[in-house]
Amino acid sequence: MAALPSPRQLGYLVEVADKLNFRAAAEASFVTQSTLSAGIRDLEFLLGVELVERDPRGVRLTPAGEEVVRRARTILAAAQDLVNSARDAGFFNHCFAHSSRARRDTAYSNCSLGPPALTR
Repeated sequence: MAALPSPRQLGYLVEVADKLNFRAAAEASFVTQSTLSAGIRDLEFLLGVELVERDPRGVRLTPAGEEVVRRARTILAAAQDLVNSARDAGFFNHCFAHSSRARRDTAYSNCSLGPPALTR
């Protein structure tokens, strides 16, 4: 499987698109400007296309950048939906409630409501 963009990289790009300013996007992402810039550069390298045009007047998305941002928003929303769905199901809450804090990695062994493949 080919390397895929990380949710973090996609989030950085969305913040840059929303703010059109690297400093403001970095602040909103709780990272340094250099970390955010490196994340965007890595994403551009991974995808093989320039996503953001940087010049003294500011920041602009390229046409490819606009398309990637549109798709990134969809991917990030789907990922958040997945997290919400899993939490709503309550599976992990039930398992962890029966596990000591020091033994979270063994929560499945204490969980009677585990996925079928893990249920004994």
